[in-house]
Amino acid sequence: MPSQKELTAAKRPRGYSEGWVATVDAVPVSAVLWLDSKSVVLASSFVGEQPKYKVKRFCKKRKQYTEVNAPNIIGHYNRHMGGVDLLDSFIGKHKIKMRTRKWYMRIFYHLLDVMLINSWLLYKRVETQRENTKMMKLREFRLEVAKALCWCGPSIIKKRGRPPSFVSDMLDERIKRKPKLNVPPKDVRTDGMEHFPIWSNIRKRCKLPACKGKSFVICQKCNQALCLNKDKNCFLSFHK
Repeated sequence: MPSQKELTAAKRPRGYSEGWVATVDAVPVSAVLWLDSKSVVLASSFVGEQPKYKVKRFCKKRKQYTEVNAPNIIGHYNRHMGGVDLLDSFIGKHKIKMRTRKWYMRIFYHLLDVMLINSWLLYKRVETQRENTKMMKLREFRLEVAKALCWCGPSIIKKRGRPPSFVSDMLDERIKRKPKLNVPPKDVRTDGMEHFPIWSNIRKRCKLPACKGKSFVICQKCNQALCLNKDKNCFLSFHK
């Protein structure tokens, strides 16, 4: 693909264009170079150089508008560039500014920004349908996503190679002695998802080993009675 200097040296006229086609993962991709006031390069998987059309450009030498050729891909870009420019504008307001010398990390950070912008736009669309007038701004939305990821991370990640805890040993021993005992497996107890305490009308024996207390609190997911008060927190110990 010729550079700006090569195009100038070759004295290519304004409106000159070239196109190249390559196949990537069985998908044809077209790259088009167009010489306007400066060289413009665009790539697409559905449109290319042909057919060309006419556009008006101001000529400084003649001091009047003249018609020059433009590739088909330029017309598609001009019709839909509003969304691209709007996305760039949103990214520029709150961009990930982590410095790195690795080029692929820059692409990764850019993709994160794009996903956050798209998620925020979907959030606004849903809230608009709900007729909610108090919507989060982009900065607030990004902060909420960051907080959610920080909070959910440690509770979901499991460390392998550690011996089972005292609670797990006691529960496993109880299950061996009483196979019909309705106790959820360890992977369910410690997955850190949707274990919410709910109130029961009947006071039941706490299912935590070595605890002889009774409680009205039941885990919504495990369906086990567990003590949860200012003196004991069997609910937390059971799910570790």
